Order: sequence, then C-alpha cells, then structure tokens
Amino acid sequence: MDGRTTNICTTIRAFPTPKVTWYIYGRKLEMGDRHSSTLTDKGELALEIKNFGWKDVAEYRVEVTNEYGTASQSIKVDMAGMWL
Repeated sequence: MDGRTTNICTTIRAFPTPKVTWYIYGRKLEMGDRHSSTLTDKGELALEIKNFGWKDVAEYRVEVTNEYGTASQSIKVDMAGMWL
C-alpha cells in the first residue's frame, strides 16, 4: 500500500445533504492535494488518500452535520501485509 492511493469508504443517509468533516488524531483533516472527500447521491462517502504511507496509519473520524443534527463514525486504518 505504501505510495498508492487508498480510499476509506462508508455509507450514510441524510437529508438535506450534510456537511462532511474528516478528522485524523482528533484534528480536522484539510482537503487538498493528498486528501479529497466525495459524497454521492446514493450516500456513498469516501476519503481518498494519495501516496498512502505509514504517516497515514491512524484512527480517522468522519462527522456529518445538517440542520437536524450531527453523526460521526470512527475508522481505524492500518497497513496489512507489509514486511517490517
């Protein structure tokens, strides 16, 4: 996985469309060249991480918010199958 693009995926249902915020180590993850977030009309939510490496092994949390409330989900990301 080192150096490849990795996606963290989940499914949500929310109306109206929520604001999506991703966190790593409890800090807001800024979207940019390496990180991007997408939400489809079917509720498929993904965080894309380009050039995935050991620095990206962490617990991520996604938070979705709209006028009716907030929900969040934590996802632990690890590297499997790597020789040390």
